Amino acid sequence: MKTCETCDADISGRHKLTRFCSDCAIKRNSASSGRAAVRANRQAIYAVLRCAIRRGLIPPVNTRTCVDCGKPADAYDHRDYNKPLDVEPVCTGCNVRRGPGIPLRGAIA
Repeated sequence: MKTCETCDADISGRHKLTRFCSDCAIKRNSASSGRAAVRANRQAIYAVLRCAIRRGLIPPVNTRTCVDCGKPADAYDHRDYNKPLDVEPVCTGCNVRRGPGIPLRGAIA
């Protein structure tokens, strides 16, 4: 007997490559679409930042030093993704130590 990997429901009558029952497959697909939306919003935020750099509103990151340790900066860190231009230059190590910023509450317009 073949069972669903999530809830152990019987799926023996389904295709041989099927791993989940219909209900679990729907839940998995809806969860992954939420991740896709987050990814798209982050890409939009980074596009706003790149545009600001091109326009000269924010200097390129390779001309800055890390605000935490003074090493050359590798990235701009968003502490709050709801403020796409409120960023600080940081090195990779400090960016990892800072952890994730406040998530985006809605879509970027």
